[in-house]
Amino acid sequence: MTSKARKKLLADAGASNLTVDLEYPDFTSGGVNFGTMAQKIQSDLAEIGITVNLKPAEVQTALANYRDGKEGFGLWYWGPDYIDALDYVEFLPEGVVGKRVHWTDANAEKAIKDLRDKVKTETDAAKRADLFAQIQAYEQESGPFAALVQPGVQIGYRADLKGFAYNIQWMIDAGQLSK
Repeated sequence: MTSKARKKLLADAGASNLTVDLEYPDFTSGGVNFGTMAQKIQSDLAEIGITVNLKPAEVQTALANYRDGKEGFGLWYWGPDYIDALDYVEFLPEGVVGKRVHWTDANAEKAIKDLRDKVKTETDAAKRADLFAQIQAYEQESGPFAALVQPGVQIGYRADLKGFAYNIQWMIDAGQLSK
């Protein structure tokens, strides 16, 4: 969709000439600087008539507003708490992150609540993958979150290093390393 078409959609919705504050922590994660990413968002939204005021803050200050559900528009990092796609159910209605944007069962569509409830109990891997694909499609079309980037991880080490294994949660267990 072109910028012109997006502008028209906003105008048709009675939402042209919007101004929003984008809150975000002033840090870099996985090689991605949040200030630079916020500037890109600001630039992209300006093309369709949305003015974005950048509101960087120290991580702990920004985190308090985010966790308390006081941000109208925020840019954040999410790293998995455990290695299972169920960790992302927290972004759905009544999930920890869903509640931060006031997405509750009371204001959520039945379709996403049904998907959430099914995926929590599904044990068949193929059916589970299909449910997560449906959840992702729903989020992209109608959810309050937009995934922007998944930074890569690059680690250099010598070929004679033994016991190396990267884990998204604890990174590297140095106790397992040897020559």
